[in-house]
Amino acid sequence: MIAAFGRFTSYAGERTDFLVNDDGGHSVQNNPRIAVAGDHTFVITWVDKREGTNDIYLQRYGADGMPIARNRKINDDANASYQFEPAIAVDLSGLYSIVWKDFRNSIYPFDPDIYFQRFDSSLTELGVNRNLTTEYPDSTKETPDIALGAHGRGVVVWADYRNQNWDIYGQIIDASGSLIGSNFMVNDDAGTNQQHAPRVAISPEGWFVVTWYDNRNGNDDIYVRRYDSLGSPLSANIKVNADAQSARQAFPDVATDAAGHFTVVWVDWRNGVYPANPDIYAKKYDTMMTSATGEIRINTDNGITAQREPSIASDRKGNVAIIWSDSASGSWDISGQMIDADGIVREANFRANSYTDSLQLRPDVALDGMYRYITWSDNRNGNLDIYASIQKYNDPALWVNPSSLAFQMQSRSALPQSQQIIVNHSGYNPLNFSVHSDVSWLIVTPTSGSTVDTLTVSVNDNTLAVGTHLAVLTFVDTDSNDSSVVLSVRLDVHGVETSTDTLRVLPANTMSYDQGNTSIIGVFTSSVTQISLPLHYDTAALRIDSVTVGLGVPSQTTFTAINDSIHGILGLEWTVTMPDVYFSSGEQHLAEMYFTARSLVTTTTIDTVSNDTLALSLTVPAKKVVTPAFQSGQITISPTTDAPGSPNDGLPEEFVLAQNSPNPFNLSTTIRFELPRSAKVTLELFNIIGQRVNVLREGQMHAGAYTVSWDGRFANGSVAPSGIYFYRLRADGVSFVRKMLMLK
Repeated sequence: MIAAFGRFTSYAGERTDFLVNDDGGHSVQNNPRIAVAGDHTFVITWVDKREGTNDIYLQRYGADGMPIARNRKINDDANASYQFEPAIAVDLSGLYSIVWKDFRNSIYPFDPDIYFQRFDSSLTELGVNRNLTTEYPDSTKETPDIALGAHGRGVVVWADYRNQNWDIYGQIIDASGSLIGSNFMVNDDAGTNQQHAPRVAISPEGWFVVTWYDNRNGNDDIYVRRYDSLGSPLSANIKVNADAQSARQAFPDVATDAAGHFTVVWVDWRNGVYPANPDIYAKKYDTMMTSATGEIRINTDNGITAQREPSIASDRKGNVAIIWSDSASGSWDISGQMIDADGIVREANFRANSYTDSLQLRPDVALDGMYRYITWSDNRNGNLDIYASIQKYNDPALWVNPSSLAFQMQSRSALPQSQQIIVNHSGYNPLNFSVHSDVSWLIVTPTSGSTVDTLTVSVNDNTLAVGTHLAVLTFVDTDSNDSSVVLSVRLDVHGVETSTDTLRVLPANTMSYDQGNTSIIGVFTSSVTQISLPLHYDTAALRIDSVTVGLGVPSQTTFTAINDSIHGILGLEWTVTMPDVYFSSGEQHLAEMYFTARSLVTTTTIDTVSNDTLALSLTVPAKKVVTPAFQSGQITISPTTDAPGSPNDGLPEEFVLAQNSPNPFNLSTTIRFELPRSAKVTLELFNIIGQRVNVLREGQMHAGAYTVSWDGRFANGSVAPSGIYFYRLRADGVSFVRKMLMLK
């Protein structure tokens, strides 16, 4: 009944009433127990009389629900002794452990011991059978149970007569099956009362809880005690049933869950007179030993039939399966009830067996979060056999609404409005999830959460090519690593219309080292609400000093000018901030640009530029974006007319390191720099990881303008590969760095 919580991969199909023992004869098999591993393989163990005495057998099943190999005997005694009452557990690594009552060291029916066998994930024995109760070999023990933590450390409990009355004892074992410390007594009463039928469950955090039935109050009651992972008690013995009568309660079982709770189930005679009309009751606790639910009657029959032998298991989410043997139909069947982590009954009592004209007894159950695995003793063939069934109880899955998204966007225009999706789940419990986009232009926030959650999906790139772009959002259930849920996204990018409007930069004339200005003019054929004008200028020829808003700009307009003096990019934008206010049609003075000419005597052009983030555009009413025509402006720089001996004297006014030209380049490129005075100069070249690969100039140099060519080779003469390089000018305490790109 121990559930190992793992990731979902493939699942067993549902199977009903399949025979487990393969002896093919009329021998008796009974007392089955079951455990399911994290890979969805499972093992059933039982008592088997096929060899004349009672032995402990097991059968392993694959994740498809089909048997792996044949039944196998696991007790290794050579004296044909009797073995009874097996119990089984499995850890997260798929390592199984089985305990049982064994008479090999005594004469049946006196003084049995509790034996233990450990297996690896393929069910190969790890060592030999081991006696866990050597401290008091001459005492009687019975009804052992075992629970394992995530990594193999566990605890075994049993009823023990060493004190001349029945007490509950336990033993901590490590991951190898070795004993840690001594046997410890669980019940804390000081008298000679009787305690029986212990069961134990261990939590993912390692704490464990033991339950049993106890007559210290004069009638049998259900008790529990909780321990930490080291075996130190965290509570005194606590009575579970709260009935005020002298009714009997007995035969409990217990299960823990990953939510920090545990649930106890038992047989209860409060609605009848023992031995008539027993019912199945359950109660849930948190880790503070506070009851999370009241005492709940689980069976939903007419109240006058008998139920017995309950068993319980929980899955990783805290859902609980309780099963029992039930006489409501007139014969003994295996019935059950699912209760979710919130204590909600999810379905009516179910039945595990389909063959009803028989005697089905001593059931056990294990859960893996999706299927319940049930085993029992069955008399349908005239002798007791071991039967089992596999039933789906939960189908955890993510689902999203809507199932697809569509966006519309105009190229290099405003991004489309974000859209929202709801992530929900089917099945019993909320699911943790993460989401991933397969393209960079689509983002989702947040990228993880727990159902139910609302996510925002946005397009973050307005430079995509005109056409249809497709993307997929993949949702992963991080509890089970299931990524079967995808959401398709479509983005249609429309081209920008070309308009008859015009933006232009007027020509201007100036002299070397002199200041100048030029006007930016718009000629509009209709009303305009926004203008985006990216300009490019030659930094070797011009220095932009300032840009002021023009006379034809409405007063309810924001104007921004961002100058990248390294790359020679000037971004200008005008945005009308009031409704019903526009740039009027006709010719409008938009801005005045002020600049200083460098030392070059040349004609340079101020032109528009377009890249991933900049585009020439106008926005007209209804937020329609169009592309206007553009007329570049030529700036003519003439020689200076200063007389000899004037302050400038034809020399640069400041240190300048210009952008190399061409850039990008293939085999060689030219670097220009200016010195306003004599200085010690170093012009050096670095690769992308900062290693110096060449020195192009070094030494004392006079004031003036210089050009240096790089032939694409390192200092050692080897040819430089394609890539990004940096060049640095250091002179008279100042330093400049620029980037260039070699493409071959």
